[in-house]
Amino acid sequence: MLLHTCCAPCSSAIIECLMQHGVTPVIYYCNPNIYPLEEYIIRKDECTRYAQSLGLEIIDADYDHDAWRCRMAGMEQEPERGGRCLRCFKMRLQETARYAHEHGFPVSTTTLASSRWKSLEQIEEAGRYATAPYPDVTYWEQNWRKGGLSERRIAIIKEYNFYNQQYCGCEFRYAERRKGRMTRMKMFKLWMVVMLLGLLPVVSEAQEEINNAINVQLEYLKKHPKDKEALRKVSFLYLNKADYDQAIFLWSTIV
Repeated sequence: MLLHTCCAPCSSAIIECLMQHGVTPVIYYCNPNIYPLEEYIIRKDECTRYAQSLGLEIIDADYDHDAWRCRMAGMEQEPERGGRCLRCFKMRLQETARYAHEHGFPVSTTTLASSRWKSLEQIEEAGRYATAPYPDVTYWEQNWRKGGLSERRIAIIKEYNFYNQQYCGCEFRYAERRKGRMTRMKMFKLWMVVMLLGLLPVVSEAQEEINNAINVQLEYLKKHPKDKEALRKVSFLYLNKADYDQAIFLWSTIV
């Protein structure tokens, strides 16, 4: 059997289960979606470490991220489990099926199906699509999330102290994660401002001026709702008024 492997954590319990049932898989590491290159190398090395500990052969397919990027063109904004994921699965499993056909493997499957973050239906569709041109290769459809494998996976991850992955590996998910971290940092900074301003009393004489200024900005925003500078001004006016909930709400529309 040729086993397409996405990463060591997802593969761990599946490989153990196969070997316990007399199946010795050859691991095929084909993941051009992983970005950046440093992340690809870390994940590949973890797969290699696990394979070597079990005495298994692991084949490293070429890392051609540019080719993957071309295949994903036009689907950059697709959500998780959307059309881009299906196309990505097809590309990786097509390469796996081709290798299985050329090297005499009658069965291929993938560890992608172990992840609860991925669509099992998409993975099975991609597997059937990939092996369709090769009558001598059968794609083994299997729900690897059942039979206690999810629990066993957690135990093996702890045992081997596998690298803790923070995203699926895809370049676009990587960018979304970075954007999310930047947004959280901006919100943290805002909270720091809130904490500091919360220590400063707002004199009652200034309240009327602040309210008037807020009303002026809100009237302006009715005509120009996307003016970020105006949103910033009114957000900080609410901070000065100690209306922190409204200030944070407005700020969240900017960052």
